[in-house]
Amino acid sequence: MIVVSDASPLIALDSVGRLHLLREVFGRVLVPEAVRREVEHGPKVSLRLNTLSWIEIRSAGDASLIAELSASNLDDGEAAAIALALEVSADYLLVDERVARRVAKQHGLEVVGVLGVLLAAKRLGALASIRPAIEALIHDAGFRASSRLVADVLRAAGESPDA
Repeated sequence: MIVVSDASPLIALDSVGRLHLLREVFGRVLVPEAVRREVEHGPKVSLRLNTLSWIEIRSAGDASLIAELSASNLDDGEAAAIALALEVSADYLLVDERVARRVAKQHGLEVVGVLGVLLAAKRLGALASIRPAIEALIHDAGFRASSRLVADVLRAAGESPDA
């Protein structure tokens, strides 16, 4: 399985001590160089992606596609992640931002966000419950998700949305 990640899932999961779930769910994750820079130079993150053996840093090669994507109100990391996902025919693109998700889907990519990663981890048995992880993301990491989406994900995980 080929998976490419934007910065937001990496930062969010690292912020709540759950970055390891990406390895458990996907095995290996490709990260564009632009995303590595964004992650490693962000204000809240001390994560060094090159220290993780299951993350492969790659440059997206199609500069014209990156420029075209950047013109769609995407930041450099989002544009590079979409371009790399297209170049390697990725099975999934990990991204949370609404505009980036829409653009990726328009290009035929299958997108998964942080909540989808948590749901997959629960289904694989890597998490007993996803509620604590979702609550930590919202309260500790500033993750934004509608209450409806959270309730839908909890129901999909077989957990009660009423707690």
